Amino acid sequence: METVQATLGPKGWSAPVVAALCAVALLLAQTAPHGPGLDSDGAQYLAAAASLLEGRGWLGVDGEPYVLWPPLHPTLLALSGGLGLGQGERVVLLHSLALAADALLAAWIAWRLSGSRASAGLASFAVVALALPAAAMAWSEAVFTTLVLASLAALLRWQDRRSLGALAALATCCALALLQRYVGVLLLASVSLGLLVDRAGGTSGARLRRTLVVAALAALPVVAWATRNALLPSSPAARRGAASDSWGYDLRCALGQFIPRELDIAVLPELGASALLLLGTIALLRRGAKCAEVAVAAFPLAFAAGLVALRHLVEFDPIESRLMSPAHAVACVLGAVGVHHLVSARGRWWSIALLAGWLALAAQRQVVTQRSEFARAKSDGLGLYDNADWRASEALAALRSAPLQGLGFTNEPHALFLLAGLRARALPARPAGYARLYERWSAESESPSWILWFPFGGRAQLPLPEGGIALERTASWADAELWRRR
Repeated sequence: METVQATLGPKGWSAPVVAALCAVALLLAQTAPHGPGLDSDGAQYLAAAASLLEGRGWLGVDGEPYVLWPPLHPTLLALSGGLGLGQGERVVLLHSLALAADALLAAWIAWRLSGSRASAGLASFAVVALALPAAAMAWSEAVFTTLVLASLAALLRWQDRRSLGALAALATCCALALLQRYVGVLLLASVSLGLLVDRAGGTSGARLRRTLVVAALAALPVVAWATRNALLPSSPAARRGAASDSWGYDLRCALGQFIPRELDIAVLPELGASALLLLGTIALLRRGAKCAEVAVAAFPLAFAAGLVALRHLVEFDPIESRLMSPAHAVACVLGAVGVHHLVSARGRWWSIALLAGWLALAAQRQVVTQRSEFARAKSDGLGLYDNADWRASEALAALRSAPLQGLGFTNEPHALFLLAGLRARALPARPAGYARLYERWSAESESPSWILWFPFGGRAQLPLPEGGIALERTASWADAELWRRR
């Protein structure tokens, strides 16, 4: 396929800029009353950022070295600490910038693949619609998605210019993605494959050398981080559990991100999106797309397949929409390319009418979905933990005035981190699927310990590891119960 020579131009950027501004405005409106949503992962990022600002290095909520996650996200939050903003405001600022960048990057990639300004505008709005709920939480996915889109845009840019500067930009974007999330290794694999099979890139030896240089430069920072972690004293908090042993379950989860399992009117938006994704991918391949464009087209499925494989090498969460957010963002771009090819074919007006109806239904369903996602962010909002009731908890007061010796556990480590200034190891609210955390708890049986349990939102049922451990209640309040293990 020949490189698209048209220019997006000032008018072509109007829709992506509007999408970026709408994304920022919606995120600010949703998080202004309660701050970003917070869970145990978000608490780890905020704790590491706070410890960096205090000059203590990367430390998690339990006071242990921060090793299970890469360092970029808390570092970015710490870098904005000089602006005089609170923790929640820094998260919202960072995610607002990420959303705006998503809209612009998606528009550029869609235009680069299709030469259509309408496709570019549609891609920007679609990416923002899918990325907005996750951006309302204090998670790392919002920035990771931006870095994935930036890396794929840099790959396309290098294919056009083939300069050292473009290649350096590609290596830098991949390195940052790896420092944001370890699964960025799947992005690096896709980019490396695109460079390796690029026949226009010279001899096979030259392509191999270029690929190895880019991969080495991109991996060097995270290798240095892994070396630092390996040199630290071993800690129970740094140990992962057993990897997945069910290929069937993981494959169903991965395919379920693109193909609805049941067919009814409720899944028409997902089914239509899958069809447009397939159409955009096939259209690129049929036009004889170059290797960089093939890498973009194959990225959603390649990323999903890579997650399935990684789940059987190392423990991490099951494959769901949050984990697949960068693949969904690229799928939005490919879907916009599919729309361009659909309306350019015969029967254009029928296609436009069909797309208009589908887009209306998809928009309605997305509003419903986002409403529930924002409700979750609000229920766990950072600001909600900072109210008079939570601060007046007798259990928290007992811990602040006379901390119990030994190891602490809680189902809301973010609440403890924010309110009590304590380091508490996480105990999940739902026992199913959290065997690793139970093993970690049971392994400390020789140490005195306490458990602070929050029945916030009606979710709490105090679970016990297998075999049971005798507990005694030492203080209680409407929002928290403090237990000591005997």
